[in-house]
Parts: sequence; C-alpha cells; structure tokens
Amino acid sequence: MKNDEAAVLQGEKEAEKMIVEAYAALLLAFLSTESKSIRDSIADCLPNHSLAVLVPVLERFVAFHLTLNMIPPETHKAVSEVIESCRIP
Repeated sequence: MKNDEAAVLQGEKEAEKMIVEAYAALLLAFLSTESKSIRDSIADCLPNHSLAVLVPVLERFVAFHLTLNMIPPETHKAVSEVIESCRIP
C-alpha cells in the first residue's frame, strides 16, 4: 500500500511540475512578443539563448488542452502564432 501511495504522490508532483513548466513557457513566450529587446532578454536566459526550447513544452500544452476540448479556437490561434514566433532564431 505504501508503494502505491508513494507512486500516486510522485505522479502528482510530476503533474504539478509539468503544469508550472507549461504556464511558465506560455508566459515567457507571450512576453517575448512585446519587443525585440524583451525577446532577446528572455532568450539570453534560456538554453542555447533561444526561445525554441519553449516550443515542445507549448506544443504539449496545446495538445493536452485540445484532447480535453478546453481551448477555444481564438486561444488556439493565438498560442499557435506565439509557438511559431518562438521557432524564429
């Protein structure tokens, strides 16, 4: 029984980390669209000094919300545009 409880707790912690990661990536991605200097400042803090590291996290975020049918078309469009902007070096 203890192993089951530990596994559930571990799963909950991993889920919480993924949620924080997704919303942090979303925030950084949207902030990066404000100006070139903000974009560069954010990129400088990321691996390889690139926003591209945010893309897989954001794609998982969108896919998750699409499977639950919890993302309105206008939000999906906005997030997709931000994801594309993160692909640009």
